[in-house]
Amino acid sequence: MRYVFSLFFGLIITVSGYAMFPVIDVGNIAQAIQSNLKLVQQLDNQARQIKHQLAYIHNQAKNLAKVPDYQWRDISKLITNLDSVSRQSNALSYQAKNLDASFRRKYPGYDRGPLGKLSYAKQYKDLNTSTLNSVKNSVKAAGIATKDYRSEHEYLEALKQHGEHAEGRMQVLQASTEIAAENVHQLQSMKHLMASQANAQNAYMAYQVQKDADADAVMAKVIAKLPEARDVPYKNDPRFGKIRWGSH
Repeated sequence: MRYVFSLFFGLIITVSGYAMFPVIDVGNIAQAIQSNLKLVQQLDNQARQIKHQLAYIHNQAKNLAKVPDYQWRDISKLITNLDSVSRQSNALSYQAKNLDASFRRKYPGYDRGPLGKLSYAKQYKDLNTSTLNSVKNSVKAAGIATKDYRSEHEYLEALKQHGEHAEGRMQVLQASTEIAAENVHQLQSMKHLMASQANAQNAYMAYQVQKDADADAVMAKVIAKLPEARDVPYKNDPRFGKIRWGSH
């Protein structure tokens, strides 16, 4: 199945299975990061709403022997929405790694300075791995036996299938409530990571601008000290005529 997430400033992320191919305009890296930060905030708001709704249903269902059909329909929709938020956040994380790589290619000196020491690609990868492990643990803690999946999407799909049987719905509700809370945590961490990435890259670009300005100022002083153009004999040899320097 193929999904396309449209971001700000015409950025497109295409997701097919586990392969995501973001189209990145290197000239707009800083702008792209800022647009991603706005989108992460939107996803965070959605994830919080899903978390609160699942927690509310979970509290209601504690006094019930089983989850009724009408509540299961709501739970199933919330899991679908949670899956959508999760996949979009993973796609944004993948794009953020590519933005960092693009910036380092455009500014090779960034890697050699203190601002480039932190590998944002590794930070995003570690965050995604940690989230996946938390999802796996939540499913296991709820007593649901599943395969060792490689994505949150597969675990959430397994939860919906498990909930098709009335006796498994309470387990699904417990696991999905915990996963929703973890999703909020992931988006919060991603937001801080993206802000750090943006600050580091903006600081480096500001440094480059200042360095260029300082170099221009030094050159201007050197040029100002040059003597005015005048005729200079070359070793007093008339065969060379006169050489003019300082102007053309």
